[in-house]
Amino acid sequence: LLAAGVLRPPGNPAAAWNFSPGGIRLFGSGDIGAMQLAAMAGALLGHSFSIFTGFRGGKGVATGAGGYFVLVPVACMIAGAVWVLSFLTTRYVSLASMLAASSVPAAAWALGDSRLVVAISAVIAVFVVVRHRENIRRLVNGTESKFVRGSGGPGDGET
Repeated sequence: LLAAGVLRPPGNPAAAWNFSPGGIRLFGSGDIGAMQLAAMAGALLGHSFSIFTGFRGGKGVATGAGGYFVLVPVACMIAGAVWVLSFLTTRYVSLASMLAASSVPAAAWALGDSRLVVAISAVIAVFVVVRHRENIRRLVNGTESKFVRGSGGPGDGET
């Protein structure tokens, strides 16, 4: 099942990894936390660098939030509160998204989640921020679009 999406394009060398001993060891390790985090990381990378879109895709915010909601729901709710407060204060979706992603490792640590969860969530937060590098440039330059309710203009709410 894991390799089904990768095997669709004929001759895709990435499909071999799914059947490699390393991949089997990772998913067969018996460490449920590591397996869940590996699945979340795979979903995040698959959505951000899809082979079906020329290895272009999203910035990992929605996919990460979905994974966090399942794996660390309280930390996810804290990140959701950070997102809402940041968004309502600034009206920048991109800034709210980066702040929310960055709050997950701190929340996970404060809540006593495992070091592995804290470390992986920190890596994911860095990933989300790096994927927003163009938004960061626009924020610094003062050219980032703010979300304006009901305008429907291009770029409104753009992440």
